[in-house]
Amino acid sequence: MNTQLNCLVKSAGIIGQFGWLFAIFSASAASLEVRINGIAAPGTVHAALHAEADADWQGQPLALARSDDGPLLFEDLPPGRYALQLFQDINGNGQLDLSKRGIPREPVGLSGNPPLRQGRPALAECLFEVHPGSNRIDIRLVKPPRHAARAANR
Repeated sequence: MNTQLNCLVKSAGIIGQFGWLFAIFSASAASLEVRINGIAAPGTVHAALHAEADADWQGQPLALARSDDGPLLFEDLPPGRYALQLFQDINGNGQLDLSKRGIPREPVGLSGNPPLRQGRPALAECLFEVHPGSNRIDIRLVKPPRHAARAANR
């Protein structure tokens, strides 16, 4: 009986010694809530999260998300610097519609809410920091210019 108790105490000690590893790994995971402003019409919001190392929006997104109502949530992210691009799919075709000149025909937004008059900015201009734990950012959807929206309906 004493041997069983000894074994149990040793097992608990080993688990306790390595328990800090689990605490470190779970504490370093991050979540990101993205609140979206400017949703005016029905339509799913699609988002692509890019890591800082991405070559100016060209690589595969680190994570994708979509929402019909409410904020987007990315979980289990490693802390670091990211950029986020999103669009609202008004017509439900699952992609961002562009004019022949490449101007979005549906609402778009980028992290940092940069002006979009000169086209999509470099990824470096949209970076934000994700820290361990809970993080939150706000992104404003920008409606396309009227002439682009009219062209989309033709």
